Amino acid sequence: KTAYEIPKRDWSSDVCSSDLANARAIAAARTAGLSFGVWTINNARAMTRLARLGADALCTDRPDLMRGALQTFEQRR
Repeated sequence: KTAYEIPKRDWSSDVCSSDLANARAIAAARTAGLSFGVWTINNARAMTRLARLGADALCTDRPDLMRGALQTFEQRR
């Protein structure tokens, strides 16, 4: 399968809430047989939101924030 890279925008400021990483984009990737990964996410709120949307992979420079964000995500499930 072919993977497409969507140009990175300022993920640290939560633009993912209305930008390219949304439920529709994730569903389209899955329909095409692709996984959906996003990088570099260094904002805990964005991490939680992307996990909730169903992103398959999140890359970060801040594993300390990721750990807490994923714990928050799991608690809210």
